[in-house]
Amino acid sequence: MQLCGNQLLKHLDHSLDVLIVNMEFLLDVREVVPYPVVHIQKAGDTIEVQPSSRDEPSWSTEDIASPSGRYQPITIRTASLHEDDLVRARLVLEETFNHMDLVEPFGRITEALRLLAKEDQRFR
Repeated sequence: MQLCGNQLLKHLDHSLDVLIVNMEFLLDVREVVPYPVVHIQKAGDTIEVQPSSRDEPSWSTEDIASPSGRYQPITIRTASLHEDDLVRARLVLEETFNHMDLVEPFGRITEALRLLAKEDQRFR
């Protein structure tokens, strides 16, 4: 994240209302950006829980159903000490989730990377 993620975020052409990530360790970027960062996954998917060195939970979670009912519910998770991000992000995500599956683009990216690795040794 330190090598390229921070630089990518600093050079965005538009400001963000929320940053959606599909890997929990990417929640740490919240420490360097002024907007909510949420990890999303399909509700009910297995999560890997890492033991925390503190007594507090390492994240806050909430399930969101698609208002249209067309998409499987999702679980959103925020970084520790940013629980208020759930409220801010939920407003944006619920509106978007009415029109599209929020998890599906991550699947397309994963598949594109898999195909690149299969076709081009530079991506292995």
